[in-house]
Amino acid sequence: MPEMDWQSKPLSAEWREAESKLWLARRSPAVLESAEASEINLATGSPPFPVHRTVKEAIDARVQKLVHLGYPPANGDEALREAIAEFDREHLGATYEAGDVVITYGAMQALSDVVGSLAAPGDEVLLPTPYWFQFPSIVELNRALPRNITTFPGNNFKLTPKLLQEAITPRSRVLILTNPNNPTGAVYSRDELADLVEILKIHSQLVVVSDEVYNLLFPGTSGHEAAPSLCSFGDIAERVIVVNSFAKNFAMSGLRVGYAASKDAVRRTLITQRQEFTSLGVNLYLQAGALAALRATGEIVGGMINGALVERRKKAGELLAAVPRFRFIPPQAAYYYWVDVSGWFGCRYVDGRGDEKVIRDDRDLSTYLKLKIAGLPPGVSVVNGTGCGMPGYFRLTYAVAEEDFAEGVKRIRQRLDLLQCG
Repeated sequence: MPEMDWQSKPLSAEWREAESKLWLARRSPAVLESAEASEINLATGSPPFPVHRTVKEAIDARVQKLVHLGYPPANGDEALREAIAEFDREHLGATYEAGDVVITYGAMQALSDVVGSLAAPGDEVLLPTPYWFQFPSIVELNRALPRNITTFPGNNFKLTPKLLQEAITPRSRVLILTNPNNPTGAVYSRDELADLVEILKIHSQLVVVSDEVYNLLFPGTSGHEAAPSLCSFGDIAERVIVVNSFAKNFAMSGLRVGYAASKDAVRRTLITQRQEFTSLGVNLYLQAGALAALRATGEIVGGMINGALVERRKKAGELLAAVPRFRFIPPQAAYYYWVDVSGWFGCRYVDGRGDEKVIRDDRDLSTYLKLKIAGLPPGVSVVNGTGCGMPGYFRLTYAVAEEDFAEGVKRIRQRLDLLQCG
């Protein structure tokens, strides 16, 4: 086959359409969550589990008490803040009181408020890769500079003391550490966190944002077993801000209730002030639902992970292991598989115009999976690794119906079978 200049070949309308959808999905979660009719969405971070009855009842009861609509407290309802502080004291080893917690509209607002409060324009925010694909945008919107720290599969993509030490510069102000990790599902042990603490003790200018939004999602547990948290290490506890929400652990993304917790009064005040000038405060009816959910943690979280996620993780792993050239480390927590798809790079296919095209990277492959191909059903949405700061991978969620995941993998294989490799 003669060599071709792939860059000079005009893109087909179908390819441009598929690329456009992927770009929009990265910029707008609403587009990501509304895949084409009959398209399989394995990119979602919002599992379709039903809302627990106690949550609905609590929201309804609060609405029935409505007399007039006033502004909520900027830092959140005291009953919810106290319940969160108590939960984190019991399960994370934190020393929080109600006053240490600020309720936000989800973890996204918490992260934005925290970064905006801590990092001045030009300051660095350290991001171990792979990360949630919106981290860099959150940092940049707050006029700070994202600085990636590349991790490796040899230690399950975890940040090490050596990597952390080498990444810190005089401009570094914030480290965002996600435990359990999204997208890999890897979990830092307490010993691994202790090793990182030794480096953090040296660099007192660095504040740690401990992103723990998947910290209860350990398949096979009761729902109360939390991932180890940096907030439990007394030597640095004043410099740790825990960010969490009810979106992932409780499968209630649309509730939009999260929080930031900090022992430092000045930082809490800055976070609260930012909220006062943006959303002012979180809807009290939603907070009532969050409080009910927290009180039913074992029933909601434990029921979800044992009733659905355990079996789905097992079957998803079996299906993915059967796909040629896919490699992965089974996730410890959350509900994603992080798959090395680089074995398909360099493969070619013939498009609808009769032109050959090469799969150069994970972005090309994820676009190809969404492409309209004659004779095949609609495609599959995945999160590509480049968007997570680590090219060569896909993130696929198994928190979907088993039949949907199986059909998605089937469609992936159908499209891969059309590629010419070697």
